[in-house]
Amino acid sequence: MANQGIRVIAMPDEYTIYVNSGSENKLLKKGHVLMVVETGYELFDTDGKSLGNAMRVKEEVEVVQVYPKYSVCRKRDLDALSFNKHFSLDSKSSYSKLNLNKDSIQPAFSGEVSPIEIGDLVIIK
Repeated sequence: MANQGIRVIAMPDEYTIYVNSGSENKLLKKGHVLMVVETGYELFDTDGKSLGNAMRVKEEVEVVQVYPKYSVCRKRDLDALSFNKHFSLDSKSSYSKLNLNKDSIQPAFSGEVSPIEIGDLVIIK
């Protein structure tokens, strides 16, 4: 889903973030999963048109409480996610290397994923 201008606005403890979207703008509901992201360099299509910035996920959080102007979010424990609504185990994907021209590789990010900060961009998953 596209960016709706949602940002991290407060971090009251190590388990909770607040974001600047609430029930008044009708974007978020309790249970929505959000991605807090960091942005890399700008990406361009082969015709030169800007496609926005590369992004990588810092954390995924769940909306646990929605107020009129902001929402409260927390990271879910993996144990709580072990079974989905169809009673099957959730699994993580693994990926294999692609056959790429190594001279064309341009890392979008340097180093490790940075910690969440006030002002970070938040995207609805």
